[in-house]
Amino acid sequence: MHKDRVIKSILWISSSCLLIVVCALSLFIGFNNYRHGDPIILIFGILLLPFIFYCVYKGLRLILKIIFDEP
Repeated sequence: MHKDRVIKSILWISSSCLLIVVCALSLFIGFNNYRHGDPIILIFGILLLPFIFYCVYKGLRLILKIIFDEP
C-alpha cells in the first residue's frame, strides 16, 4: 500500500473539511454583516468556495489512484 499517498489524501480531505467549516461560518457572518453595510467577510467566504472544490478534487483523485492503481 502506498502510505505516502494515503497520508496526502487524508491531508487534502481534512483540509477541505476545515475549509468547509471556515467558509460556512464566514458566509453566515458575512450575510449578517452585509445587511449592516460590511461585505468584506462575505467576499472572503465566496472566495473560499473554489479552494474547497480543489481540495476535495485532489483528495478524491489520490484516493482513486490508491484504489485503482497497480502496485
